[in-house]
Amino acid sequence: MGLKLVRGRFLTDADREETMPAVVINDTMAERYWPGEDAIGRKCMTGTDDKPWLTIVGIVGTVRHNAVVEEPRNEMYLAHAQLPAHIGSTPRGMTLVVKTDGNPIALAGQVREAVRSIDGNLPVSDIRTMDAVTASALSQPRFITFLLALFAGTALTLAAIGIYGTISLLVAERTQEMGIRLALGANPPEILKLVLGQGMTLTAIGVGLGLAGAALLTRTLAGLIYGVGTLDPLTFVAVPALLCLVALAARFIPARRAASVDPITTLRAG
Repeated sequence: MGLKLVRGRFLTDADREETMPAVVINDTMAERYWPGEDAIGRKCMTGTDDKPWLTIVGIVGTVRHNAVVEEPRNEMYLAHAQLPAHIGSTPRGMTLVVKTDGNPIALAGQVREAVRSIDGNLPVSDIRTMDAVTASALSQPRFITFLLALFAGTALTLAAIGIYGTISLLVAERTQEMGIRLALGANPPEILKLVLGQGMTLTAIGVGLGLAGAALLTRTLAGLIYGVGTLDPLTFVAVPALLCLVALAARFIPARRAASVDPITTLRAG
């Protein structure tokens, strides 16, 4: 299964019912019950006092079995041949993992035949590829991420349209002012810088308020992200930079129009 061995050894075919009851635990369990110590060689049990003591022979890295965002939990790995002695009865079911070089579904029939050759009464069901298992575990986070991305993209588009419309209106209302500035000696690059500068000041204020609000609401997103901190520096830098670029692009056309105002025509119109 690709588990990372931290210390000790994995379970092997030598761990039989007649040998010492062995168990492999994850590092989360090792840190909880033996913090700062080596758990290899320590003993534990699975239930009541009538169950045998298990000797820890290995420690593996913590994995998530059900969801990528679940909290790490204590886990024990037991040898299947020793399970009747551990739990007092034969297991009622098991999951068989088959690693293949080709299409795994193509081997489903052979797997069924192999199980049937051992016991014809054993049912084989719920055959899935590991990709399907992973996709099922990620389906809800992916759907929520898709919705968030869709809403964010829509909000970004509406913001760009709103900025463009607002700046266009402000430029139209200040056309005469721009004409006077140009008539008094201002050049088009200065007018362009004036319009862009005033707009970007408002953008900076908005982005600052947005960052403060995002920092306060990060706890609500903790259950939706995996492998990224809620205060991820890259996200808090890249997203404001993107918003500033969108705002700059939305302001450029109105600003360029203001810089190209004909002062004589504007003053005559006034």
